[in-house]
Amino acid sequence: LVALNMAATAVAGEREDGTLDLILTTPITPKMYLAGKMRGLVAYLLPLIAVPVFTLLVAGCYALTNGLGNDALAHYAHKPPSTSVTMQVPVVIPEAGLVLAVMLIPFIAFCVMIGLHWSLKSKGTLSAVVGTVAVVFISAGILGMCGWASAADMPVIGPALATLSPASLIDAMISPVARLDETINNNSGEGLAVARISMAIGAVASAGIYIAIVYGVLTAMVRNFDFTVRKLAGTR
Repeated sequence: LVALNMAATAVAGEREDGTLDLILTTPITPKMYLAGKMRGLVAYLLPLIAVPVFTLLVAGCYALTNGLGNDALAHYAHKPPSTSVTMQVPVVIPEAGLVLAVMLIPFIAFCVMIGLHWSLKSKGTLSAVVGTVAVVFISAGILGMCGWASAADMPVIGPALATLSPASLIDAMISPVARLDETINNNSGEGLAVARISMAIGAVASAGIYIAIVYGVLTAMVRNFDFTVRKLAGTR
């Protein structure tokens, strides 16, 4: 919500207080202006992003070190119905923090870019915030529900699809057996490793998708910047 509010008011707020007109008289190009806004917002939000990432890193290290000698707290026994082998499943996927970081930063950049898009095309901050929240919540909600459903019901590819949304990704990494059961239970004792590899690949792919969307939206905004600003200013 912090990211959405800040991004949605970044341009619309300057339009309302009149500073946007002053900025347009400087040699700053639309690309420099918009890219600078995005970089500044993402950099400002990095400490907020670091909190869940660091938490999962600590939890992952705890599981990786077998609970610092207390393995009963770091793992639990799980026996897939398709095999007689009992596997030790970590309470948190060890690489959870790294996987989340790979996916979350591009996702936040995506949210920021959607906010900037609505901020540029909206005359007031209220309409910009409402539009941004609606678009991001609807898209993230759909991706999250698809991620939750596919992670539980689709073997191998399901864990990768869970990485499309931060919520479904975190849920899968802290509840692997409950959320990735089709993959874990149907791969001859190697299900957990398959699920972990699938999520890692999915996180990289999801990051690439969000980066591509950010680049595409930024390019379109730069191309239409002058027209949009003049239109909202009533000069065209």
